[in-house]
Amino acid sequence: MSRISALAPGRMTAEQRKVYDESVARGLPTGGPCTAYIRIPQFMAINQEMSNYLRNSSQPDHLRQIPASLQWCRSPRTPST
Repeated sequence: MSRISALAPGRMTAEQRKVYDESVARGLPTGGPCTAYIRIPQFMAINQEMSNYLRNSSQPDHLRQIPASLQWCRSPRTPST
């Protein structure tokens, strides 16, 4: 069960819906962590741009994983109970 419920497109603000529709049109993910990202549409847009840049980068795979790993390490997480 997800900690954050997904926003139905009909309940999104105009800015959220714009980013969501662009993601769908480009075939980008809208589930998983994007369920939370869509709540801050600017963050979702920036995150998708960064992901696209890294995905299409000429860097070797092991180097492209570094920014993703650093982002994960810096992301807030709730402590396990």
